[in-house]
Amino acid sequence: MIEASTASGEASNSFHRHPASRRTNGYRDYHDDAVDVVRTIRTLLDAGLTTRTIAQLLPCVRLIGGQAVPCSDLLADLHHERRRIEDHIAALTTSQRILDTVIAAAEPSVLEPPG
Repeated sequence: MIEASTASGEASNSFHRHPASRRTNGYRDYHDDAVDVVRTIRTLLDAGLTTRTIAQLLPCVRLIGGQAVPCSDLLADLHHERRRIEDHIAALTTSQRILDTVIAAAEPSVLEPPG
């Protein structure tokens, strides 16, 4: 992913890191695009991507109209991440069904919550 993001012609439109300066009171001043970068990271985290994957993708992701838009070179990687998430959901669904079967097999007095 790193090679794709840096080799892409669209990488020049990616986010750039700007160091935060410090005020005299110790608070940091961030560049105006820092909010967009944080929103993009939050969106990608909410999508289920790991911080490691996000770190690799971020140089090639732009925020357009509030939407994170990846370079076309990253689409295969994003589809791979989607399949990974689908597999994880399937495994969790199987675990839930097994747990439901175990709970259903319990005696009625066991099923009542303590209280």
